[in-house]
Amino acid sequence: MSGDAFPKCSPHRFGRLSLTYFLNSCAVTAFWLYYLSQGFQSSGILDGFYEIQAMALSRCSLAVTPGPLEFFYHDVCIYKGSYYFYWGLLPAYFYLCVSTVLGRLAAHYVCAAAFLFSLVYSWQLIIALVVRVASKDSDPESVVVRLTPAPLLWLFLFSLPFHEPGHWFYARFVIYEQAIVFGLAFAMPAVYFAILGFSERRSSYICVSALLLSLAAWTRGTWLAPACLAIVLAVYAVMRFRREPASTLMSLAERACLVCSVLLLLGLPALNYTRFDSPWDFGLVHQDSQLYVYQRGIARLFSLDTRWWTFVTNLLLYYGPMSWVTSVGLVEKSASVCEGVPPGFFASAPQFLVIAMLTPYAVYQMRKEKPKLIVPFLVVGITASFLSIQVAAFGTMVIPRYFVECYFFVLICMFIILLSLFPRLYGVVVMFALLAIYIPFSVGSFAKVVPELRLLDPIPPTTESPNAKTANKVFFIERNVAWPQGSVSTQNGDSFRRYNLIGLRAAATQMLAGEDVATAYIIPSSEGPGDVESGGCVAIDGLHALATEGTVGVFIDARQVGQIPLRPGLSVDSELCFRNALGSEGPTHVMLAFFPGQQAALNPRPLCSPCFAFRKLRLQRR
Repeated sequence: MSGDAFPKCSPHRFGRLSLTYFLNSCAVTAFWLYYLSQGFQSSGILDGFYEIQAMALSRCSLAVTPGPLEFFYHDVCIYKGSYYFYWGLLPAYFYLCVSTVLGRLAAHYVCAAAFLFSLVYSWQLIIALVVRVASKDSDPESVVVRLTPAPLLWLFLFSLPFHEPGHWFYARFVIYEQAIVFGLAFAMPAVYFAILGFSERRSSYICVSALLLSLAAWTRGTWLAPACLAIVLAVYAVMRFRREPASTLMSLAERACLVCSVLLLLGLPALNYTRFDSPWDFGLVHQDSQLYVYQRGIARLFSLDTRWWTFVTNLLLYYGPMSWVTSVGLVEKSASVCEGVPPGFFASAPQFLVIAMLTPYAVYQMRKEKPKLIVPFLVVGITASFLSIQVAAFGTMVIPRYFVECYFFVLICMFIILLSLFPRLYGVVVMFALLAIYIPFSVGSFAKVVPELRLLDPIPPTTESPNAKTANKVFFIERNVAWPQGSVSTQNGDSFRRYNLIGLRAAATQMLAGEDVATAYIIPSSEGPGDVESGGCVAIDGLHALATEGTVGVFIDARQVGQIPLRPGLSVDSELCFRNALGSEGPTHVMLAFFPGQQAALNPRPLCSPCFAFRKLRLQRR
């Protein structure tokens, strides 16, 4: 494609448009913050976990402190007796730097505003870009068309074609939603610069895109694979897109972007190895979710066949009607679990399904009539496709917030298809109409919901941990924690909590009965001068199957240390020794997984009753 990717526009007119888009993005960001903070009355915006992580980083520690002997944090990762958060470190580090200069309250609002503005402004630039390149050379540049990206941004963000728009990230803005939105704050401008780079064959833009995606990967691991691909494409662009000798400054800038991108991506495996002893372990398998259904998905012990059907089912639940997915029997073949109402994008907005079905003809029209739309469509379409595949293939949970990343780019794809099928003005009007019909429903839904934030009260910098009053007021942190010491049995039931015993419950005759995935967090006992690096032994007394024969896999810190074959009515005592290093003081993650029959994997659906039982489980150092 030729380097002239855009219709000509006078500098004065372009400057006014840029100012309009900038002010509009500021207004959207201010409105978003106003809504989340209930009129700027909130004592913060950033999730408390980011603040806790920032405090740990200020002490040059990757492990979260205070540790497991003082507090329990919801969804924390427990490895070798230490706490870690699996969310990206970049927002916490950014908050740490800003709060050092501006203080806590200002840093909360400044950081949130910076991330939100980056997302909405770059998204508006993409909308403006596709509107501009959708014209034919003979089309007039009307004021209406030039200004349409401003109101379109509001519609794209706040008029949501879903069953429960009030349950999206506008109404619940905690760590999970914030990680997604903050990752998009880097990924969205990366997509914009990628479109510019490939449209104008400018390698510098593609290098900037690679750097931004590397930063997005440090915010949310979703963007790791796109960042790797972007670096490869940036190297290709540097070698092939250069039509004339570049200035020394430009060459240095491109090389700096590439070097920083590579270093950032190499830093992620190094970070993983430092925390979890594996470059590819991001910590999710060590998450303590407190719920059996989540722990079962986190374990990822399903067969390839189950994983395939889970992927298909998840993808259809994100885009299709749930009634159709259940009627054809896909749910029974998969391990899929829905948290709330699945998005079902094309089911709740069937008009976009019609548009998607016209994609082949739209591509033909782009090639024939509007070739400048091809690059934006390819870049955004590949991004949307990759994200859709990733959220469907990752884990067993179907959660509306996971679709947020896909939705932003899917909507742009739908818009590009419309602009390729209609004259530009008509395409814009049709997009307005398709989203405007949801305005009353979205407004009514948001008006009924009080935005949820999880904030940490100000903590004096001189104290090592929050005081009791602060901790008791923060519902995602538990104080006065209890961990089983050395063993788990009905005799030490007073130490059982929902966070240290998952999928296990008391049964008859002083037994503990376990689901097909049962988890216990135990502080190992030490008999003699046990070394934390010398491993340990796990012993299970009176272990037997309850209904069907099978095998129990024993895992220590998500790494398998042995298997025990079981038969109903036949009780066995087993002891397995391992070399996995145990933590010095905190609890160790012990998981028992029941594989029925001759299988080496879990059933797709949870079994209806406990699978096995035992009298006592002991963990000690060697």
